[in-house]
Amino acid sequence: MEEHDPASVSDLKVSDRRHFTERGERRHEIAAVEAEREFDAVNAAPLTPPPPAPKPAAPEPAKAPPPSSERLAAREITFAGLLQDLYATGMMQLGAELQPGQPPQLDLEGARETIDLISLLQRKTHSNLDTQEEGLMKTVLYELRLAYVEVQRAATSRVQPAHVAPPPPPPRRR
Repeated sequence: MEEHDPASVSDLKVSDRRHFTERGERRHEIAAVEAEREFDAVNAAPLTPPPPAPKPAAPEPAKAPPPSSERLAAREITFAGLLQDLYATGMMQLGAELQPGQPPQLDLEGARETIDLISLLQRKTHSNLDTQEEGLMKTVLYELRLAYVEVQRAATSRVQPAHVAPPPPPPRRR
């Protein structure tokens, strides 16, 4: 059996790796190390260059759509676009099948909130919109309100049971 030399024990280094102090504050050393690790991970360059992409044998007839980040960057954000997005959201909440193959989902409360949001926008932007935006706002609100009422009527007519008279009492025996 080996005996431990007391001098070698003094060479032992103990590091506190806890992220927080006794008072619950974050240790500065840990935060700096984590920030450095994140920076290194993001900026790490591969040691070898990536292999060249193989050349296609035949040219592609149609160009693939650009990645979503490029499409979003190229898309101009307008008030009319916002209204169209809110309209699509409201119609989906009312069960409209806007994407083929997706099952419709009914969310009357969410549709009501979307309609209220568009109404709020209408009140807050009164006389600050051009005629095209004002017309689009009125059309979107009209169509969503009409669809909401139709869906709500259909839902309540299906949910409420038919009024059936209670069964007659059993005859009394004398």
